[in-house]
Amino acid sequence: MADKMGSWHVRQFRFLILGAVFYVLWHVTEMALRTPDFTVPYIGHS
Repeated sequence: MADKMGSWHVRQFRFLILGAVFYVLWHVTEMALRTPDFTVPYIGHS
């Protein structure tokens, strides 16, 4: 049983880090879109 919990622990930690990365990217994109005269190439509008 401890072996199964260990693999879930690693997976949960990876999802935590992935979520933090997406959270930061989301906020950077929001700040860039609110900046005057700045276009974000992968969004398509500004």
